[in-house]
Amino acid sequence: MKYYQYIVSAFFFLCIVLPLVLVGNNERSLITNKKLNRFPNLEENDTLGQSVEKIEAYFDDQYGLKEVVQREAGHFLYSIGSSSNKVVTVGEDGWLFYTSKNDGNPFKDIVRTEYYTEEQKQNWAEHINEKVSYFSEIGVEYYFIVAPNKSSIYREFIPDRLKPNNSKSRCEDLFDHFRNNGIERALFLLDSLTHVNMRESRNLYSKFGSHWNHLGTAYAHEAISSGFRLPKFERVDTDSIVQKIELKDGVADMDLAKLLTMHKSMNDTDFALVSDELYKNKVYLDRKKYGLDNGRPFYSLESNSIEEGTLLFVGDSFGEHLAPYFCRNFKTVIVVWYRPNRKMFYELVNDFNPDYIIEQRVERYMSAVPPPRFE
Repeated sequence: MKYYQYIVSAFFFLCIVLPLVLVGNNERSLITNKKLNRFPNLEENDTLGQSVEKIEAYFDDQYGLKEVVQREAGHFLYSIGSSSNKVVTVGEDGWLFYTSKNDGNPFKDIVRTEYYTEEQKQNWAEHINEKVSYFSEIGVEYYFIVAPNKSSIYREFIPDRLKPNNSKSRCEDLFDHFRNNGIERALFLLDSLTHVNMRESRNLYSKFGSHWNHLGTAYAHEAISSGFRLPKFERVDTDSIVQKIELKDGVADMDLAKLLTMHKSMNDTDFALVSDELYKNKVYLDRKKYGLDNGRPFYSLESNSIEEGTLLFVGDSFGEHLAPYFCRNFKTVIVVWYRPNRKMFYELVNDFNPDYIIEQRVERYMSAVPPPRFE
């Protein structure tokens, strides 16, 4: 009994002392690469409360073994089909899904508990028509596309507790409204990618991330080209591109695995375009000139193609893979990761003189209903 007491005491002593001994001063997390609070410089004019707050923030980030415990907890919960982060859901066969109730609220897109009102659907229709008319008057063709959430393509991997009874999503219902009201410049890529997924044995989206991979992007580009049926988009040979897409290490989107602190130990192999350059030159542009000082991409792609013309591609993170594929249709592609207002659109059009504009959003961001007027 005496030795047992010593062992228990030693164990608790180590639990208390070891993390304090191993406390670090790292600039960034070794797991998530997040910037950490380092040991603070305490100023003479700091109040006691401010000093305590700085030290507390330091220990919260640098406490010894914290990241080890987080990583192992993440792995354990994942192994039993659970998640260490409330914005990530572990599905069937270990698939990860983004289920945040913020950031566009993809959770509601999955469970399908919320739909647009008739007024909201009409707002969307009028907003797109306004943009089409406005840009048409200055000689620019405008098109609007929506990239499906991963959960909309891979519904078979969603946990049973989240599978809805409703057959249609909010975005599908909206695009039915568009078709019934003659809105031809808007395209939801869900049906096209669902059909591809049924015949294609390879994944179109990353298993451990929220985005499509290069294979999904190639087929998305094909769906846009055929969906709008424009001469400019008809000269697209998707088969020749798909043949050049192969498995490659280190290219998988792991954003959801990172939220579970598991990405460094997961398989990061995914499909990538490994034997063809879609463009020959990439030039980063001046974000501050347009009020884009947010660290997000803003650049110009110069194509290898013999095609002429300029495309202004306005999108989000899903556009990062997609935009370069339009170098097969245009000589120059201007990529803006932003949601410009009318003034900014005018400045971009005035400076870059595009022939076409494609505005892209991922499905979850369709929750933000625009005003009917293009402002």
